[in-house]
Amino acid sequence: MRTKRLALGIGMGLALVGASACGDKGQSGGDGGNRGDGSGQAPDDPVARAAAKGAYLKRIEAYCAHVFKCCGAPEIDVAFKKRFTDLAGCKQYYEFLERTGIAAMEEAAGRGALGVNAAGLEKCTKAWADMVCDMRYFPPTVTSTMLPNTSGPKACLLEQVFSGKTPQGRICHNQFECAPGSSCTLASYTDLKLCRALGKDGDPCEVSSNCETGLGCSTPKAGGAPTCRPYAKDGQPCADTSCDPEVVDLFCDRDTTPDNPVCAMRRPVAGPCTLNSHCLTGLWCDTLADPTHGLCVEKRKVGEACKSGSSVETCVEGHYCDAVTTPGKAVCAAKKAEGADCTASSQCLSESCSVTTKKCVPATASTRPTCKGATPPPPP
Repeated sequence: MRTKRLALGIGMGLALVGASACGDKGQSGGDGGNRGDGSGQAPDDPVARAAAKGAYLKRIEAYCAHVFKCCGAPEIDVAFKKRFTDLAGCKQYYEFLERTGIAAMEEAAGRGALGVNAAGLEKCTKAWADMVCDMRYFPPTVTSTMLPNTSGPKACLLEQVFSGKTPQGRICHNQFECAPGSSCTLASYTDLKLCRALGKDGDPCEVSSNCETGLGCSTPKAGGAPTCRPYAKDGQPCADTSCDPEVVDLFCDRDTTPDNPVCAMRRPVAGPCTLNSHCLTGLWCDTLADPTHGLCVEKRKVGEACKSGSSVETCVEGHYCDAVTTPGKAVCAAKKAEGADCTASSQCLSESCSVTTKKCVPATASTRPTCKGATPPPPP
């Protein structure tokens, strides 16, 4: 869960979006970007530009609001390396960081290649507002950063917030410019990209967005060119294709049968497991009684047996697995306040135990932020 993330890239790392339209003029199947009056200049709609920028900034604002809802001030200092201290600073920072993506969306909107999906934007902002605080959406260490475009709400993907207007057969610069039912794919024997009909089962593809609904772009395990393939369902093989992303908690189980992995649902309480990843979020795989036949269980409460040294927290929030107080018996205990004796940072509410004094101390730059809930600051 605590995987390393790339830069926020709310706009999906728009290197391809920033591709210049230079060289597209005069090509067959032109993108309709010229005025049509012989001037050779692309049209520019300032109102559409402003709307596109406004939508992009609202996505950033929704993300920043989520940050301050979930992270306390010390956590923000650590996780974001003191780049900002309030909501306004967060928005300003990410507006600068995403300037290339913002400019690309503005330019495309200005020439009529795409527009804002107002209903999609509303769903995006609501999705961030409703999202629970989850460590997956924040940097797990002081050296990593984030990419909410892939780890955040699906409703906030750019293709959900912007609607393409470019018809099939016309030049496109990125996947967001094509009208519904088509995608931006590389034309044969050229370096141009054209809006083309979404691929059917077996059609070549570059990414899953090139394929029809229900299909994903998959590369065979044995090698070969990627093609559009139906997503695998529960119990179906997933070595050569992906599990259906629309099914919550469906994953490709490569641990139970490594040579022939199949899609499986993460298990509820009392479900069989061998790894924590086999259980629903919030549960852990209890192998205390039998390491080879574990059961998915809820996190333990004070005084209940727990798994010391596990990479997954096996006790409820605000507690830790105490294997020291009673030798040979690990049980959940409440985390300690600043000044209390400690031997590990996991024992402290601040998540920081001094290596010299062996006391719980305030959070420092070496503390791993949890970002599991914080009182939001007043609006700027």
